[in-house]
Amino acid sequence: MNYAYVCVPVAPVRKTAGHKAEITNQLFFAEAVKITDEHPDDWSRVESINDGYIGWVKNNQLHKLTVLPEITAGAVICKNLLARVAFNRQTMHVPMGTMLPETKNGVALLGRLKLKLNMADWSAYCQQKPSVKQLKQIALQWLNAPYLWGGKTILGVDCSGFAQTVCKLMGLQLPRDAWQQAGIGRLVPALNEARAGHLAFFSDMDEKAAAPLQIEPGNTSYKKIITHVGILLSSTTIIHASGRVKIDVIDDNGIINGDTGQYSHRLKVIRQVW
Repeated sequence: MNYAYVCVPVAPVRKTAGHKAEITNQLFFAEAVKITDEHPDDWSRVESINDGYIGWVKNNQLHKLTVLPEITAGAVICKNLLARVAFNRQTMHVPMGTMLPETKNGVALLGRLKLKLNMADWSAYCQQKPSVKQLKQIALQWLNAPYLWGGKTILGVDCSGFAQTVCKLMGLQLPRDAWQQAGIGRLVPALNEARAGHLAFFSDMDEKAAAPLQIEPGNTSYKKIITHVGILLSSTTIIHASGRVKIDVIDDNGIINGDTGQYSHRLKVIRQVW
């Protein structure tokens, strides 16, 4: 079986093989994938080892492997919005959420490639238990990042990419799409029982008001209902990517857009993921 890792800072993942196809996701430098199909125009259909997401990536943005690199105790994750990595007398800037599997004395090993890091930009992966303080330190850095369908970086991010990347910095693995994330963790029965760090999931405003009591993992019937996700900062405020990453007021009905004063998303379910 063929594997690869991403060899550019951010690789766009497309719905079909071709530069004009819809971008549905982004993969970060060093992120490992399984190659499941190949297209004659130098595209590969890949499955992310991290979250199972499938799409097409241009071959020149992948470095092929026969064996997956192991995640070791020395694994680190980029905690700053951008970090510089040096290798082969070159430099590369990688985004927050980039993870390197093995690091020692400021040098990360990726196959035969040696990467020199400024360790102030990185933290040990899964070293500490998530906290509200950590959540706010990470999430508030993203304020005013523009919305981008399929995006996961400060230069463009969608709602589920924002939730996934912020949680990844806290050592939590989430699926890629909002409807998938809605099946993770424990149900929080009411907004007044919610706290900072809980994920809130929404439908469009034309959906019926009654919220489902439970969303089971893998239940695709919610795929069209759950269209948005945000991270609660309290039981009355939420940070989410909608036009841009911003903080809005939330109540039992949904999110109140701070720019218009109108409801933008209808609340459907709240989940505790840590």
